[in-house]
Amino acid sequence: MFTTGCYVCNFNGKEYAIKCIQSVLEQIKQENDFHLFLVDNASTDGSAECIRKAYGTQVTVLENVVNLGGAGGFNRALKDAVERGYTYVILLDNDVTLAPGCILALTQYMEEHEEVGCIGTKIMMMDHPEYMQEFGVHLDFEHYNLIHDYWFELDQGTEEIIESDCVASCALIARVSCLSKTDLFPEENFLYWDDLEFTYQIKLAGYKVISLASAIAYHKGKKKPCNNTAPGYYGIRNRWVCLDFPTQDFDALFPDGAPQVGSTSKEESMQSAETEQESKRIVPKPNHGMVILTTVIVLGVILVTMILLVLMKQSRKKL
Repeated sequence: MFTTGCYVCNFNGKEYAIKCIQSVLEQIKQENDFHLFLVDNASTDGSAECIRKAYGTQVTVLENVVNLGGAGGFNRALKDAVERGYTYVILLDNDVTLAPGCILALTQYMEEHEEVGCIGTKIMMMDHPEYMQEFGVHLDFEHYNLIHDYWFELDQGTEEIIESDCVASCALIARVSCLSKTDLFPEENFLYWDDLEFTYQIKLAGYKVISLASAIAYHKGKKKPCNNTAPGYYGIRNRWVCLDFPTQDFDALFPDGAPQVGSTSKEESMQSAETEQESKRIVPKPNHGMVILTTVIVLGVILVTMILLVLMKQSRKKL
């Protein structure tokens, strides 16, 4: 008999957290082999009290005294899962809902494949459920990039299993026993790329990391107007650090840490950043030779056009 701990990481998102928790409870039996938790990152919207009141003993609330970001919140979950001796740990963002059968698909596959250390779900767009947000992720160290098998596109059928380098932590399951061979989430990341670093370590430890199509999660990823540059700062910095880009002097550009233009606290930065949905593909490193050639061709066309216009004017004058 295996045991599973499921942890929802939350910061000021009680409405989303309730929907997430409900989607979990609707597909599991309240037995001793499954335990549901809310890890609350010092929310100020009453999230912890709301969940306690709504679900009682069905959900255990773990409160952090400060906002530790997504990385710190999930580390609280992983440490708790180790202490409680769970077989598997499921990590969920608060703005995710699970399709029926998702948890069963994840745990069954883990039970049948001991070589697998981590499984990511097929992540669909909550507002456009026929579209995939992400499925299958690979690290491109040559171009400091991510390569997705499927990325913000219509779901017209996919492979059932994609062996990946890493998976997103908005909805994943990990084998707790493999955590003794890896580090936890890099908390210095605060948010962005921390999950990719963590799950890639599981692969480096000798386990398989896969994306499973029959385990479906819907991700809201709502985008709000952002009044600070923290999302850009963490997104760029953490990608370069994760992929070993030679950027030792990056933080020298921001001596005071993450810029918080128009914001007064790290918590406000986190709230804006957590809800920002990436709406564009990450493109490969540009081919500078092609850029130069294209520029020369365009300038040549402009020059030829100007010459033709001059000749036409002169011809009209002679007539």
